[in-house]
Amino acid sequence: MSKPASNNPSGSWKMILLLIIAGAAALMISPVSADTGATIAEKGVVTITAIGDQSYYMGEKVVFSGVNSDSDSTYLFIIGPNLPNGGGKLYSPHQTPVSGDPGSFTAVKTKPDKTWEYTYYTSNGELGAGSYTFYAVSQAKTKDKFNDVTTYGATSIILKKPFITADISPSPVSKGQPFTVKGIAEGIPPAVRIWIIGDNYVFTTTTPVNPDASFTFTADTQLSGKLPKGQCYLIVQHPMADNQSDFVVSGDYVRNLKLNNGTNIFRITGPGSLQGSDAADALMAAISDQEADDHTLTNDTYTIVPFQVTDAGPESGAAAEEGVTIAASGVRSYYQGEKVVFSGYNYDSDTTYLFITGPGTFMTGPGVPNGGGKLTSPRQEVGSGNSGSFDTVKTKPDKSWEYVYYTHNLNVDAGSYTVYAVSQPKAKDQLNGVSSANVGIILKKPFITAELVPSAVSKGQPFTVRGTAEGDPPSVQIWIFGDNYVFNTTTPVNPDASFTFNGDTQLSGNLPKGQCYLIVQHSMQNNTFDIVASGDYVRTLQGNNGMILFRINGPGSLQGKDAAEALIAALSDPNNGDDTFTVIPFIVDDTGTPQSQPITTTPVPNQTQHSPLQYAPVGAIVLVIVGIVLWKRH
Repeated sequence: MSKPASNNPSGSWKMILLLIIAGAAALMISPVSADTGATIAEKGVVTITAIGDQSYYMGEKVVFSGVNSDSDSTYLFIIGPNLPNGGGKLYSPHQTPVSGDPGSFTAVKTKPDKTWEYTYYTSNGELGAGSYTFYAVSQAKTKDKFNDVTTYGATSIILKKPFITADISPSPVSKGQPFTVKGIAEGIPPAVRIWIIGDNYVFTTTTPVNPDASFTFTADTQLSGKLPKGQCYLIVQHPMADNQSDFVVSGDYVRNLKLNNGTNIFRITGPGSLQGSDAADALMAAISDQEADDHTLTNDTYTIVPFQVTDAGPESGAAAEEGVTIAASGVRSYYQGEKVVFSGYNYDSDTTYLFITGPGTFMTGPGVPNGGGKLTSPRQEVGSGNSGSFDTVKTKPDKSWEYVYYTHNLNVDAGSYTVYAVSQPKAKDQLNGVSSANVGIILKKPFITAELVPSAVSKGQPFTVRGTAEGDPPSVQIWIFGDNYVFNTTTPVNPDASFTFNGDTQLSGNLPKGQCYLIVQHSMQNNTFDIVASGDYVRTLQGNNGMILFRINGPGSLQGKDAAEALIAALSDPNNGDDTFTVIPFIVDDTGTPQSQPITTTPVPNQTQHSPLQYAPVGAIVLVIVGIVLWKRH
């Protein structure tokens, strides 16, 4: 007997309806899930670079540029010596920005192509010479408020003190014969001021500075014919970062335009005026007094070249073979640690006595004595008649002499110095009637710049650290810090002061994901790293034959940001030596996304290709309607 057919289909239709509702729900949810996933996958990026070699003289402009795919404004701030820990506003660097307050930052609009550019003028007088780090952030956040989702970039630059060198040719100058003043005015001011001072004579003018920082002033026969015979003084005045000459001639007086909005400081022509060396000394003293302790680098500086004026031309061999001469090798501008070769002739004695003059005050205390200091110990005063207080060199049979001068470990500040060669052991204030000559040199502080390419590192992808280590050290030290990670090595410096370190795929594969820190350490003029890695510790080699500073491996070690900041603090402490550094924060990701092209989050218009998921809501509605109709029918 056959089984009767069922006339109650509600169970199967209920099942069909449930399937339809489930499918509709899935279609409604799918687009949301897809969009959310796309949003998570898209990660913004902010970069910042400085045009040029990242080393600038005060007064130059710096053009910063980069990419910001995360917001329509890029917020800039600066961190460096004597600035607030949280950073400073670019044109008011002692004013700390406030997180969440866009107006307290220097802000620049992001362009439609996601790039940005900002021109920064270093002549505002708020910053001293040194190394500074500029941050670009997609939000108005200070450094102490950064977290794992903060999108930012950073780059370091060096600000250097402008300086000036000058030379006069020929020397001595013959009356009625043309001569030339040439030199370098680093910082590239629009012009420098020329002073020529002699007995009952003063001449002043300005001459333009070329784009390569060189300048040339040519004196014609009429000018040289008016020079007084005997000792004269060439002083070339640099306007420094504000590009304004502070000292000028006003009528019969030398006037300081910055003192009480303009003050006459001494008379240079007419009755009661200062003459010759007295006038030159008064001008140099006035410039030096105002320049002292000028951390803004806006007060003028100068260089001086004493020279002789004769009636006879240089053709006479007898006239040429007398007295003492001195010249310095190269461009007369040297990083501390380089060697300088002084040479010349001494027709008056079998020994040439050398001493140096320069700033009377250093940052660490007294500078070079007024009468001059021993060349190899500039703070040790030379004494007239005491030959042992001078550096000496024997005159050769052909009357020439040569002395190799090593500028490391001199314990002096960077600046302008004058080296004297004298036929007798006489200090500067006892040179009357004694054959002597001098040459000006510049001693500069070595510095370091570095960049990371690409600016964000993908795990397993190679990267490069490259930069410039001026001062000719044999190598620089590379540090990389991250969470539970530290890497340390050295890399050689090339003869042109450049260096390159290539991180291979194995090294980048070991880097921890997230925030990391690259620090490049310069050994400075002694060419010895004062802070090194030693086992599980960072150690300073200064004092007590080496002292542990902090642990970087093992239990209780500092990690990531804490380790980087501890090393930066140690390198910044003068008690740990004179090494300098530059730091580059960077991000490590594991996406393998090429960093040569900026990542953007600009939505792609749905014009040519359509994802099937975008029609899911319509399909879901259709299924619901079909389900309702079927339910009513059955």
